Amino acid sequence: MKLSSVALPALSTGTFCFPMARAANIMPRAVCGYLKGATSIKRIVLALFDSNGFNTFKKLMRSIDTRSIDSL
Repeated sequence: MKLSSVALPALSTGTFCFPMARAANIMPRAVCGYLKGATSIKRIVLALFDSNGFNTFKKLMRSIDTRSIDSL
């Protein structure tokens, strides 16, 4: 089975208090690193619980050039 899309939640940023800013720094880099390899994935959704998470991700995503991110 070849997947064409996947949704990735910001796990542990709620109940387990993993810092949202760290998740926002890690997740895009991991996604971009993965997409540099052979994959059938065409769409990735970063699923966030609330507007605080969304705003944190939006701010950090605007500050990085995702075209130049190396894999973690």
